[in-house]
Amino acid sequence: MTREGGEMVAAAAAAQGGVEPARVAAAASAMTTAGIQTTGAFASSLSLRMTPVQADLLTVQRSCHMLTRSYPVAAGAARRQWQQGRGYARKLAQAVDAFSQAARAMQTYDLQKTLKLNGAGVNIGILSDSFGIKRPWSSPCAAVGATTLLKEYPGSASDGVTNDEGRAMAELICFVAPGAKLYFYTAFDGEADFASGIVKLKDAGCQIIVDDIAYYAEAEYSKGYLTQAVEIVRAAGAVYIGAAGNWQGSAFEVEAAAWKVDSSNGNRRLLTFGTETSLELKIISRTIFALHWDEPSFAYTNGSAAALSDINIFLCTTRTLNAACKAGENKDNNGDATTKGGAAVEFLDLQLKDNPALSSGATYYLFVELVDTKRPSTDVMRIKMRTWAGSVSITQTGTGLNMNAPTLTPHVNSAGALAVGAAAYRLTPGYGTNPAQIEPFSSSGQTPVFYNAAGTRLATPQLLEKPDIVGPDGTDTSFFTVGSLSNQDPDGTGYPNFFGTSAAAPHLAALAALMLQQNSSLTVDVMFSRMRATAFDMAGPGFDARTGYGFIAGNKLLAAGLFALPVGALGPLSCTHVKAVVVQAIS
Repeated sequence: MTREGGEMVAAAAAAQGGVEPARVAAAASAMTTAGIQTTGAFASSLSLRMTPVQADLLTVQRSCHMLTRSYPVAAGAARRQWQQGRGYARKLAQAVDAFSQAARAMQTYDLQKTLKLNGAGVNIGILSDSFGIKRPWSSPCAAVGATTLLKEYPGSASDGVTNDEGRAMAELICFVAPGAKLYFYTAFDGEADFASGIVKLKDAGCQIIVDDIAYYAEAEYSKGYLTQAVEIVRAAGAVYIGAAGNWQGSAFEVEAAAWKVDSSNGNRRLLTFGTETSLELKIISRTIFALHWDEPSFAYTNGSAAALSDINIFLCTTRTLNAACKAGENKDNNGDATTKGGAAVEFLDLQLKDNPALSSGATYYLFVELVDTKRPSTDVMRIKMRTWAGSVSITQTGTGLNMNAPTLTPHVNSAGALAVGAAAYRLTPGYGTNPAQIEPFSSSGQTPVFYNAAGTRLATPQLLEKPDIVGPDGTDTSFFTVGSLSNQDPDGTGYPNFFGTSAAAPHLAALAALMLQQNSSLTVDVMFSRMRATAFDMAGPGFDARTGYGFIAGNKLLAAGLFALPVGALGPLSCTHVKAVVVQAIS
């Protein structure tokens, strides 16, 4: 989800651009505190080890899918027994087994039972909107109730901005790795505080950090301070996992912008779309437009150079640009960076109050004006327009317009992060569908990065293979009913389903915890490499920009991990039993 997407329910999103003086000052202060663009030392990672089966861990072990009933045939019975059972441990065990779609989709279920893997000894940090502001609440998984809140969303349930999505993510993690210790930090208090939270979770001892939040003003073509924070914790040894995004098809890109001085529109220098200087759109409902171009962004990178160009955007009801048009809100992109932001982003929030006809759809014309620039006239400018929420269709395209531009969440477009796409759990190898089927909304990657954190243009643009991997979504939680599909309970289990890459990412975080519990010496590079190498191809061999390296193969990862364990680490397990499970996993 997006921070702005949440706020659209209650307030205008203009203030979230972060470019007015007070927010720039606050951002700089917060980033200094967080250590962005510094080389401070971090607390050492906790020592991990295989956790033995002990009497005082009975509840945890039982919650590690120790039951053998199948899903979904016996799921209803499992839930009835959970609701009627007398012992807490029994309730917990049966509840987790009933919510086992992700473990079955990733094919870790049987190996977890055999190897008694539940993520014990591993700390996972979660960044999302809020955790527990909607009261009262409870969870069938004990670790959720024991989550350490480093920072909760500072608002209240009544403001309508958040949905406790962080707690939903915690449940998804707990249903796969119920022994992991969970931490939470809100990502809904501004980009700077989000970045600070990433570092604070690492300092709190989290070996794995996962988020599902994006800001529409994040630097698209340079390393913003969220990306910097991701790379800081990665350098300190933390596993960072992020949602790829749910915005496939919601952006267009112009790789070589062509400008025309339009005499019919006040001699403004306008971006051309074929033969026109405006782009015809059909817009339904409230929509936020965010225009990015290939220049540094001071306001979102803490200390980098400012943008070189000032670009404005307008939405008009005719092809005439006049005072009646709706104008963008970041008025001076390349002004005094300390007071005006200096950011290579222009945004516009089109609301129902601007035009009530948006409720059923209205025609608009998009104008992009180059007000001034410090770039040489020979430079080729790259421009991307992203839309958030609402529905936008382009009825007239134009020469040079890439209608399938990458929409990956910018801060996971980093070598320091594992970017996770989504496939519905019932359409995966664990449920008999191979290749797994990518969700139609799951964002594609391969946005080039042109600038480093200091705002210096790279000699060669960085083009990463993103997203990295695909995980399951659409699995059950005990409460999360955001979105029409969740409310419909499409799999008929009696519990709401959590859809989106926001659900896929925590499943991968849980799997990473199992890997670390199994072998604490694994490095981030090795973990990510194994995930990619063992994945089930979804769109042909190797990498592709939509599905990455394919759907996660948890059984192969855990089976491969056995060979790195010391003699005797498996305890009294039957060698024949282990061999049979491993052969099945790697065959």
